[in-house]
This record gives sequence, structure tokens and C-alpha cells, in this order.
Amino acid sequence: MQITRTIPFRRMMRHCSHRFETDAETFMKPFLSFHGSAWRA
Repeated sequence: MQITRTIPFRRMMRHCSHRFETDAETFMKPFLSFHGSAWRA
């Protein structure tokens, strides 16, 4: 019973984590570029 519950949960967690990674990357890209330019200056 726990195995049948854990498989979809794991799949959902992996999907959410992957979506969060892509969202964080797109969100942090302008901040990282700005931080890089400010760090050089």
C-alpha cells in the first residue's frame, strides 16, 4: 500500500522539482548577470 502511494508521489515531486529548477534558473538569470556586472565594477 505504501509503495503504490510512493510511486506517484515521487513522480510528482520530481516533476515539481524540475519545474522549480527551470523557474529558478529563468528567475535568477537577470539577477546573476546584474550581480556579475556589479561585481566587475
